[in-house]
Amino acid sequence: MNPHDATKQPGAHLVFEVLAVEDPESLVTLHPSRSPLSMLAALVADASRDADQLHSALLERAGTTIKTLERLTRDPSADLWDSSGVRRSTGGEIGVLAARRGQAFEQLTRAVHSYERCRPAPVNAPTATAALSRSPHSPAPPAVPAPTSAPASTAATPVKPARSR
Repeated sequence: MNPHDATKQPGAHLVFEVLAVEDPESLVTLHPSRSPLSMLAALVADASRDADQLHSALLERAGTTIKTLERLTRDPSADLWDSSGVRRSTGGEIGVLAARRGQAFEQLTRAVHSYERCRPAPVNAPTATAALSRSPHSPAPPAVPAPTSAPASTAATPVKPARSR
């Protein structure tokens, strides 16, 4: 069960759904410092935090707008619409926040899936399970022979010297 509410922390919710990690920040501690996986984990953590913060800012701005509009409906003589600049700024601010949140989720999704593809296979992966479940009396899997010579495509070809003029 996902511990993160998708309506409050959608970034952390996504990280848990895909990577089964409760705290996106903890991903960084799973890898050696400055390793490629550590850097990808930091990218996931930052993207998750950014997505959650932008989602929160969007909800806050939308909530403020709703309260202002509710005051307008209760008091038709109130001139809140033009005097507070609600009409001029609200749509633009909400539009910008929504676009930034959308970009943050695209970045988070790319980072999470990149991390997922690059991280090492878990111990319970099928190959590890098969190796551990083999009885001591069963035959070992066939060994893969080492290549005896370089493939023809990698053989060096002589280069002709440039002609002088």
